[in-house]
Amino acid sequence: MGVTQRMTDAARPRVYLLADRPGWAFDQSARALIARLSLRFDLRLIYQGVETRDLDPSQVDLLYVFWWGDSTYRHLGIPRERVLKEVASHRWALDARFGRIDVASFAARYLDDCATVVTPSLRLFELLAGHHSSLYHCPNGVELARFRSAPRRGHRLRIAWSGDPRDACKGLRDVLEPACAGHFALESTDGRRTHAQVAALYARSDVIAVASEAEGEPLPLLEAMASGCFPVTTDVGIARELIVPGVNGLIVERTPAAFRRAFQWCDTHLAELRRAGRQNALLIAEERDWDLVAARYADVFDAALGRGAAPDPVWQPARSAAREALARRAVPARFAFVTPEYTRADTLGGGLGAYVRNAAHALAEQGHEAEVFTTAPAPAAEPGGPVRVHRVRDAHARRWVRVLLLVLRALRARRAAPVLVAAVDAWNLARALGARERRVDFDAVQSSDFCATGLFVAGRLRRDRPHLVRASNDDSEVAAQNGGRAGYRVWIDALQRRCLRRADVAYAPSRFLASHYAERYGIHLRVASPPAPSVRVLGAPPDGLPKRYFVHFGQLSPVKGSADLAAALPLVWEQAPDFEMVWAGIDRGQLMPGWRALWGARRGQVHWFGEVPHAELLPVVAQAEAAVLPSRFDNLPNSVIECLSLGVPVIGTDGASIDELVTSGRDGELVPIGDRAALAAAIVARWRAAPSERRARLPASLDPSAAIDRLLSLASLNVWPPLRP
Repeated sequence: MGVTQRMTDAARPRVYLLADRPGWAFDQSARALIARLSLRFDLRLIYQGVETRDLDPSQVDLLYVFWWGDSTYRHLGIPRERVLKEVASHRWALDARFGRIDVASFAARYLDDCATVVTPSLRLFELLAGHHSSLYHCPNGVELARFRSAPRRGHRLRIAWSGDPRDACKGLRDVLEPACAGHFALESTDGRRTHAQVAALYARSDVIAVASEAEGEPLPLLEAMASGCFPVTTDVGIARELIVPGVNGLIVERTPAAFRRAFQWCDTHLAELRRAGRQNALLIAEERDWDLVAARYADVFDAALGRGAAPDPVWQPARSAAREALARRAVPARFAFVTPEYTRADTLGGGLGAYVRNAAHALAEQGHEAEVFTTAPAPAAEPGGPVRVHRVRDAHARRWVRVLLLVLRALRARRAAPVLVAAVDAWNLARALGARERRVDFDAVQSSDFCATGLFVAGRLRRDRPHLVRASNDDSEVAAQNGGRAGYRVWIDALQRRCLRRADVAYAPSRFLASHYAERYGIHLRVASPPAPSVRVLGAPPDGLPKRYFVHFGQLSPVKGSADLAAALPLVWEQAPDFEMVWAGIDRGQLMPGWRALWGARRGQVHWFGEVPHAELLPVVAQAEAAVLPSRFDNLPNSVIECLSLGVPVIGTDGASIDELVTSGRDGELVPIGDRAALAAAIVARWRAAPSERRARLPASLDPSAAIDRLLSLASLNVWPPLRP
């Protein structure tokens, strides 16, 4: 039976919820139960004193007593089987007002008049087990509409405390205030703040301090964690049910010195504890939302009324991603990618767009969060996927930009056009990112030097998080290798290099590109390999393929070695006249007609497929005996990565980053850059060799787990915690 299933008034049992005072913790819990279970039970909230004096016991089907020390209802003579009592603290063992008695004496004195006992703490459950015949663990929940995480800003540690300052058990005066005096700002409540005011306090604080010694929870711990706070607490109540010490909170001794040391650690690791606080909010949302835990109370009420089977004594939370991360002693990071390109899994494309997608999805698969801000076409978005994609209008979609580009063209100001487009796109992407950062915190933001995408992205000094810039390629070198004039790129290339120099962390995917930038521009880049995608072949290759063939695919251009391969083929046919190839990809330079003329009568042995959707291309690649990808200047090409993922050996070049992927003799062969005779010889040798078991495989550095660890290390996010107090 669902929690919110409606019943007729006659069928709804009258359950009276007896709380201590309006606005206090028990009152809030009672109101949360009424909001969620009133369709199933006739729930009525009453308070100690006057309201219990005039209560007609014959109208009470169940009486739920929140405060175990409450005796204001006893004169009513309600039968024991209709009374439930909550034990939410163990003050009876520590407070002189209750005799400092043992658990057996407590049960005999305070639990003798109730047939069912409920406790929100596993620690109290274990303590009371064996001292009452009907004992249930029922956790309290949190109103997530009120207590929710908000972005934290600034460099100052903010500590919060909530409760009744007159209660010595809470430790405000004798523990927390001495711990903070002269060192940290402590904002505490006076016991008279509204729930909304307390929620606002938590939302602007980094740490919730709990110095209690005799509580079952306490409730401020739950509510503050739901608000994104990092707890520093004594080992009280449910602390160990929610906290993995040193990961998402600190459990310390109940002394001013211990709390001061913990606060000092928090002050020097502010970014880390804010990241953990965000994880705490997710943990509470997944496990302690009142919408989830109220059902537990309904089951216990039904069992007490005799209209339902007794539930398991101990409540088990639903499996949650946050709990699994804590079990690994990890706190997930939240990454933002700012990119002009983004591809879907079923889209033909490589380079930057494929890298961003692979990296974002690899982060998500390992429990992290990733969001993408892109000017790529709208179909790039993947609704409902693990990665949130924010589509931003590109510069060409704006009329004033199109008009200005026409003016620049008329003035023959070619150098200014790419700078204008890049600056407009970079500005709009930065605005979209900034708007999002007003609502959520990112632990790191990555952009690309390509098109100066991160030109206006704030870095560590302004945003308390690093800005990483990934070097995609040297476009001026690529243009020169392709025989084009790179003069018009002077301004945009200078802007791209400026992004690399201004980054908090600048890196390249390959050692080759990092070395190139250091030698040519004096820019020193760190190196982090990209995560290899999960390559799956769906469907069979098309009809008409030759029985045996090698494959060449991707961008067809001189820099990709297409011209070298085209020139090498006549040399191949001299020694292996039966050799056949399949070519597929994008021929923007319209080079294929010239190559086909070069091949003459043999041109029919090169099967040209043109631009093929990625999902249809993969079966063709997978069936090939080898791939020939002899790039002259590259950056860990996706084409090579996909081939090795499929076990297809690669014949490539030595020194253009392909040698960082291919181990010659195992994964294929490597030849000198531009050496067409050596390329032809390697092709012939592989063609003549008897087909053998495929041994090609990716290097370990491209394993998604290893690649993501390296990416996180660039942002100093992979070590958790960085230090223990």
